[in-house]
Amino acid sequence: MEASKILKEQTSRIKIIVVGTGSLMMELSKQVQALEVEDIVFFLGFREDVPQILSSLDLFVLSSHLEGLGSSIMDAMACRLPVVATQTGGIPEIVINEETGLLVPPKNPSALAQAILRLYKDRELASQLGRRGYELVHEKFSAEAMAQKIIDLYQKLADKKGIQLDGKD
Repeated sequence: MEASKILKEQTSRIKIIVVGTGSLMMELSKQVQALEVEDIVFFLGFREDVPQILSSLDLFVLSSHLEGLGSSIMDAMACRLPVVATQTGGIPEIVINEETGLLVPPKNPSALAQAILRLYKDRELASQLGRRGYELVHEKFSAEAMAQKIIDLYQKLADKKGIQLDGKD
């Protein structure tokens, strides 16, 4: 939320949408009021229409300081959204800095705001990162890619056991 204050000082056109609920909701609401950014930060709560929401956005941001893989990032990339995320947990496995998105240190509101502003101002870079993120997710994490990994694993195991697979469906 501290980054939202920096963003508001730079431009009044940026709007921040927070989707989801959780134990931090009350604290975040208080921060928004204290930082006087109620006019640019909107809490949508729990939603079942996340794909439609993602398709209406220009940019996806994940500012976690603790995170596993970040499946929400993959959802955003599948929608060709450029991504700004923190360099924590498994996030750098899918957000490759300057290739599939921009990475910033966790708990660094200034760096987060600067990365967001960079993509806000450089739509060509944002488009390139969105396209590359989509390609990565499609190549490595799509249902087809995951199925192929399972097939390859079974083939490898069969080869080790000397079992001939016939390849019939």
